Amino acid sequence: MLRYRFLSIALILATGMVLLVTGSGPSLSAQRPSRAALVIQTAPIGDQVDPSAARITRCISFSETSISGLELLARSGLKVVTWGGAVCRIEQTGCQYPSEPCFCQCLRPPCSYWSYWYWKDNRWMYSAIGSADHGVVDGSVEAWMWGNAETPPDTISFAEVCPPDSTPEPAPSTSTDTVDAPPIGQYLLFAGMALALLGGFWLTRRRTTSGPR
Repeated sequence: MLRYRFLSIALILATGMVLLVTGSGPSLSAQRPSRAALVIQTAPIGDQVDPSAARITRCISFSETSISGLELLARSGLKVVTWGGAVCRIEQTGCQYPSEPCFCQCLRPPCSYWSYWYWKDNRWMYSAIGSADHGVVDGSVEAWMWGNAETPPDTISFAEVCPPDSTPEPAPSTSTDTVDAPPIGQYLLFAGMALALLGGFWLTRRRTTSGPR
């Protein structure tokens, strides 16, 4: 029975050494964060409007597969005032809730408020659902536009807000996951332990077979 224990442990150690060499799973360093482009626009950008004065852009990274549009705005670092799922004020534009109603500029016509938009099929789409229920994934372009919601934000691409990383990507391997090579000391440790246990198994077997019959 003892020799079988030696053999089992040796096989486990040998398997561990193989996994170290070949890689047993994805590396955290190989997983790139998701990125989404966020646009905050206070007025239509025309010949008389400076884009830098009327538009704020942010490229926001997140580790989740998907987050809500409201969460994306919350992670922008901008000063945001909300009322439930409604956005009352972004930076210096909007209503000072709770000292005034969140939709303070819609009490009488014309109505101006923060409308939520997302880029799809090469055009801006007005979000009929709240930003708290809209999913944002890697590569999304989202926008908040101050006004009557009849005029969409000006066109802007994902690459303009989130340019490609300046750091070169490593050459792709045959596997989709990249595993960092472990130190050589780990190989030697596993190999030494496996050989020692195999030696113990051999000695045990030899004593058993050479004993009195």
